[in-house]
Amino acid sequence: MTDKKKFIIGSRGSKLSLAYSNHVKNLLIKSNSQFDDNSIEIKIIKTSGDI
Repeated sequence: MTDKKKFIIGSRGSKLSLAYSNHVKNLLIKSNSQFDDNSIEIKIIKTSGDI
């Protein structure tokens, strides 16, 4: 059994930020066979300025 690590992309929650993050995720998956849809997670990061 291979222990796969999860790659996390931090993103703000706006539509534009999430669109860019998903674009980067898809580029990583296409360019590297170690990545698949389940191995990369987009995590929304909120700062005090966003609240």
